[in-house]
Amino acid sequence: METWGPLFEAVARQAAAAGLDLAAAGRAGDYNRTVEAPWRLPDFGRRDALVIVLGHTRALWPRFIAALDADRDLRIASDPLDLWTERTVARIATANIASQYALRFPHEAPPRRVAFQRLADAVGLAQLGPAMLCVDPVHGPWLGLRAAVVVDLPGPAAAPRGPRPCDGCVERPCVPALGLAAARAAVAPDDLRPWLAVRDACPVGREHRYGPRQVGYHYTRDRAMLRLEDGVADPASEDAAAPSAPPPRRDESNP
Repeated sequence: METWGPLFEAVARQAAAAGLDLAAAGRAGDYNRTVEAPWRLPDFGRRDALVIVLGHTRALWPRFIAALDADRDLRIASDPLDLWTERTVARIATANIASQYALRFPHEAPPRRVAFQRLADAVGLAQLGPAMLCVDPVHGPWLGLRAAVVVDLPGPAAAPRGPRPCDGCVERPCVPALGLAAARAAVAPDDLRPWLAVRDACPVGREHRYGPRQVGYHYTRDRAMLRLEDGVADPASEDAAAPSAPPPRRDESNP
């Protein structure tokens, strides 16, 4: 009989090998009761349905670039990272899950949209902080949320709770940075540097900051950040500088 523990371990292990190196498990109902109906996860008629949330640190970037280099379909896709994520998670789910399951991704439009930052907080993957960024006790805000896998199985009775770094942060430098970013957006909405400054203000995990090209691509989806030369992705692109004022991009998760 399929149970959540071994299933979660298998999914998390294979996801980490692919570059999605953050994972946590909980119950869909624990998240669903915190949001309005349009934002809820499917639960197969059971509040205790298992949900596995997958995310990443900067470890995603070299694996994604390698996949891009090897796959022409990814290189010509309108959003190669979203397509890579969908393919990777679907492959892992198909290989490991015998029960009914459903997949959700942050880039999906309603009625499939999920409040991924709240979901990550609900399952204990990361804390949703005062600047509306998810913060990991090790990596700080330098993480991205990529997928939710809901399975028709009972999930853990209580999601494990690790350290919540924002609770012990007295100065909260992200809060004034958020105010400055909002003020700047009113006069220069195309300038995303103040929003990046909100992330940089967090004192946790600064050594885990994304490299410049990963920052540039996650915030803008600018294909130049992939260093596409003659249709081939260059894995060394991480060493180049990101643009100073990229065009705006909206995301429903830590990018």
